[in-house]
Amino acid sequence: MVGQEVVIRDNKRGLKKGFKFFIIVVILFIVGAAFYLAYLKIFETKPSSIRTVILPNPLNDLILKNTDNSSGEDIVDAEKVVEQGISEFNETYINYLLVALGANKLKYSIIYRENPFIEIKVEEIWNSEIVKGKPVIKQGNIDNEDIRIILSKEEAVKAMLSPDIKEYMKESVNNGKTKIEQIAGQTELFTKGYLDMYNEMK
Repeated sequence: MVGQEVVIRDNKRGLKKGFKFFIIVVILFIVGAAFYLAYLKIFETKPSSIRTVILPNPLNDLILKNTDNSSGEDIVDAEKVVEQGISEFNETYINYLLVALGANKLKYSIIYRENPFIEIKVEEIWNSEIVKGKPVIKQGNIDNEDIRIILSKEEAVKAMLSPDIKEYMKESVNNGKTKIEQIAGQTELFTKGYLDMYNEMK
């Protein structure tokens, strides 16, 4: 009919809408990536500063004192080293043990806004806050520990005296001489990096 409006589909208009949508998605992706990179920059320290922690074995001096090399071979009196190590046991032993167990790989949880906390029971009770990959050792109980490690001083000293402390501790956990109790929930443990620590103990 004359004068009747005819609706014609504008394909170009549809393409323009699709292109605008695509551009918006790309922009959102770039913004999201920028925020993620900023998050890593702010909250994550460099791997080299966390994972490269080299500590001298606190038993080194005791091993030297109790080594007989008169026969041409170094023979260590392990019993004396263990006995003296137990009597001299202090925070340096705890620190060495925690790093050997992989505590230096633990990290600050952005979700829970908290550093990892570990309680260590070796007859007396110690605790450690892991700050930027470094254990800060104190004596006494804490209320917000993530895990609790229970072992005897003798077992700790024997672990430090062994050729491979990680392998020794794996065996100690497997045979029940060392116990690791989970206190915090699975999500909190995961966000603080305990999964890597547990995997190393398997």
